[in-house]
Amino acid sequence: MKTILPLVLVISVNTAIADNLQKDQQRLDNLQKDLDQKQDALDKQKKAVKALEKKLECNYNLLQAYNLCEEKHKKDSPDYPKCMEKAKTSNAGCQEKA
Repeated sequence: MKTILPLVLVISVNTAIADNLQKDQQRLDNLQKDLDQKQDALDKQKKAVKALEKKLECNYNLLQAYNLCEEKHKKDSPDYPKCMEKAKTSNAGCQEKA
């Protein structure tokens, strides 16, 4: 009887440890899944930010081209609208890629 009690105690402790390890593993699995989901969301946000940066760059370049037209041509000259249209047309491809 004396040898059975310590054996039962060891088995009980081992079972409790195994249960705790299983619970810890489940928590780790859940944390990993949550981390993966958050990483996916972050990746999507980064992609959206890159697209916005590209659009901003396109808009900046368009404004620079418009400013250049104003510097080169008087507003009432026939070349002024042509320059503005060329700037707009050139920028259209940039906006489509963004």
